[in-house]
Amino acid sequence: MTRMRAIGQTLQVEQNLTSTDIAWLTGIAAAILRVFVWDAGRPMCTLVDDLELAPQTFYTKIRQVVQVLTLVRRGKQSVEILMNRVNELQDRLAQVEQEFHL
Repeated sequence: MTRMRAIGQTLQVEQNLTSTDIAWLTGIAAAILRVFVWDAGRPMCTLVDDLELAPQTFYTKIRQVVQVLTLVRRGKQSVEILMNRVNELQDRLAQVEQEFHL
């Protein structure tokens, strides 16, 4: 158990995770488990409330997380590549928005 906590502490430091980030990550992990294993964990409505998601956006978030995890698992994309693409697109969007407002 100590090794697992050390891994968690290392990830927390490496990725600069806040307690809110960790709560969301563990909540989303519990929700994924519940989606695929009927009798696992707390009821879905409780998890949705804990994640502070609207029921309408819950499926979208779960779908996105499962897509990213599946891409990483299959070795098609690394998280770093995906994050670089996201950051690049966010930068482009900010630039276009800035030009549009001028």
